Amino acid sequence: MSLALERAGGGAHISMPESVTVNCVADLHRLFLEAISAKENIQIDFARTTELDASAVQLLYRACQKAGSLGLTVAVAGTLPELIEKTFRQVGLDPFRRALQSLGQ
Repeated sequence: MSLALERAGGGAHISMPESVTVNCVADLHRLFLEAISAKENIQIDFARTTELDASAVQLLYRACQKAGSLGLTVAVAGTLPELIEKTFRQVGLDPFRRALQSLGQ
């Protein structure tokens, strides 16, 4: 399954694919820009995600920072899978988890 952006009620819901790697970060970047440019709060669904590389983590982190600087929220839809949290810690970006919490998670 590929990345998907759905809009409802002034917000954006981004469904992540199983593998979120350098192969799809350009598309993910475009979706984040689209939602942020439209001044939409963002929910990210990691339910199907089993792989997340450093380039994806970096992009997600920057999207949280940018949205927060504009007063927008970025939240995880549902529960953040343990695998995803572990990936953040492994690449040294534990602050990403704290960024999500401070932005509405």
